[in-house]
Amino acid sequence: MAKRVIPTDKPNIQQPVTLASLSELVRYKRTSLGVSIADAALLFGLSKQTYQNIEKGAGNVRAENLFTVLALWGIELQVKAAEDNNDWL
Repeated sequence: MAKRVIPTDKPNIQQPVTLASLSELVRYKRTSLGVSIADAALLFGLSKQTYQNIEKGAGNVRAENLFTVLALWGIELQVKAAEDNNDWL
């Protein structure tokens, strides 16, 4: 018998994006749809461990895998440059 997927709380997406907040959003999306980690990994062509690392916010996840998961869950990530901030030049 398959393990029951328990939905997690929706994370606050109004704060600046961090790896931790992205992983919470991915976990929320998966659990709200009732999809297991194993099934999500299979659907996205990833190993179960790689998918788990994405949801844990592990620092060793390839950006390509993270962006694939975000796109396939329909999570859009927007990048915006800070205005008048040329400190890095």
